[in-house]
Amino acid sequence: MGFPIDAAPVVSLALSPGFADDGVLFAGAEACGLFRSDDRGRTWARLAADALTGAVNAVLLAPGFPGAADMLVIHEGALRLSRDGGQTWAEGAGGAPLPAEVTAVAAPHGLDAGAPLLVGLADGTVRRLAAL
Repeated sequence: MGFPIDAAPVVSLALSPGFADDGVLFAGAEACGLFRSDDRGRTWARLAADALTGAVNAVLLAPGFPGAADMLVIHEGALRLSRDGGQTWAEGAGGAPLPAEVTAVAAPHGLDAGAPLLVGLADGTVRRLAAL
């Protein structure tokens, strides 16, 4: 595939919920942020090069993506949220700072405003954030 070799290694992947039809996927790289492919991985474009400069260790997409263009990533141990398909990013989710680095995230009710998140932390705990 055509992933830029200088951006490797890839540490996270996310497929669009409509991947079979739209061919959209995302790859988080260890040192170079987030990439998007619109052609099933043949070509790639870097997203938000100024905002996501380091490791992207998880990528979550809204269940209605791309119609609902919400995305959540773990970037450098913190949560970052985009409501516009990855063009702009806001730091944090759930309002309050977390006591340790984020290592895993799940959005059991999607990424709509007000939806809860589950986050795994480097200190071994799991937290439920009341609202996204």
